[in-house]
Amino acid sequence: GAAFDRLGRFAQAEAHYRAALKLHPDDPKVWNDSGYSYYLQGRWIDAERNLKMAATLDPENPRYQTNLGLALAAEGKTDGALAALSKAGGPAAAHANLGYLLAALGKTEEARKHYQDALKLQPDLAPVRQALATLDNTRPPMPPARQLAATPPPVPPVQQVSATSRQSKANSDPGVRRSSFLQRSTDRPNPERRRPSTGADATRPTETP
Repeated sequence: GAAFDRLGRFAQAEAHYRAALKLHPDDPKVWNDSGYSYYLQGRWIDAERNLKMAATLDPENPRYQTNLGLALAAEGKTDGALAALSKAGGPAAAHANLGYLLAALGKTEEARKHYQDALKLQPDLAPVRQALATLDNTRPPMPPARQLAATPPPVPPVQQVSATSRQSKANSDPGVRRSSFLQRSTDRPNPERRRPSTGADATRPTETP
């Protein structure tokens, strides 16, 4: 499934994930990977369903909570997204990262509120201050679903590893998009997708690896 996802051949990827789930219905990694594949396609409801299953099977795994937060935010379920992101990296990082997602969706006022909430909880978050200071000068358009999926999602400042393997294969795993508002990491290649030029990019500060 992962290889087909990287090629943008989602129908074939889905067939592989379905077969894997029949063989391993209690494997949270497979649920996570398949859910993230749906997220890449903009199939938010399917993504939420599978990512919720992954988070239910392994509730202490921050990767699954992060991906669930991404799907919920894409659906406009900000309360649920904030709860999932908080489990993954704490409330300050959750507000900051949810603010980034909302800015990418063109929801400037909601993004501003979450940036402000992040600073109330952790005033020394310089990247958030920079994003908040420049937010008024941006007018991000609402990206289409496939472009939104290509936008690097934020994750809390935790070390991300592969959802289908361990650290030796982390960079090849499609299950976790690993770029954070607070911490830059590598991103999974998405064929036929360009990262949209949104106002969120203008608010994202330079991050250190």
